[in-house]
Amino acid sequence: MAESDGDVAEPPALALHRLSAGYERAPVVRELSLTVDPGEVVALIGANGAGKTTTLRAISGLVKPMEGFIRLAGEDLAGVSPTARVRRGIVQVPQGRGIFYGLTVGEHFRLDGLRDPEPAFVHFPALRDLGDRRAGLLSGGEQQMLAIARALVRRPRVLLLDELSLGLAPVIVERLLPVVREFASTHGTAVLLVEQHVHLALEIADRGYVLSHGEMVAADSAERLRADSALLTASYLGERRD
Repeated sequence: MAESDGDVAEPPALALHRLSAGYERAPVVRELSLTVDPGEVVALIGANGAGKTTTLRAISGLVKPMEGFIRLAGEDLAGVSPTARVRRGIVQVPQGRGIFYGLTVGEHFRLDGLRDPEPAFVHFPALRDLGDRRAGLLSGGEQQMLAIARALVRRPRVLLLDELSLGLAPVIVERLLPVVREFASTHGTAVLLVEQHVHLALEIADRGYVLSHGEMVAADSAERLRADSALLTASYLGERRD
């Protein structure tokens, strides 16, 4: 439907405005502003220690902002608990995957209240024959499939992915990232992706933000960021580029 002159634009699925957050009064990220629209994949890139994980933890409610605000589809999340944020549609796949090694694949989905895990198998059919296998006996790639599948079956409004590739070979990451891209496009989920394999992340992303020492140093389309090899190299090494 075309917008008329009187229509108000729909707010982003996720919006951060001048967000500062950290630990014990020491800010790790400072005055960070970014947006992610429904159906969009946005990469948040930078060196280790740049503040990427802290940003995701602040969005999830695990770190309290010192300044600024976080909004979900226009709703200010100040004072909203992490559990309530999940109910509102913010789902995070953390570093380390957040799975339970003693539980089977099938038990993970029952733990989430999903009696029929078939929706998860649509995205990751390799899990279909692993229902009775304990998560601790899965390969690293299978564990990450399980972690992502658990997030996707919740049909999140905002999906936060923190270092999906951690401990995985690039060839495995190349199989997982397109699933995220397809899910975002199909279901209108806003995805904020933290990823050390920068070029792989930018292959599926629409846009990207570059952090250095807790501050935004660049924001552009994924295509233009991919073309700026000097910037990406500097960001990966934690260097500032004038």
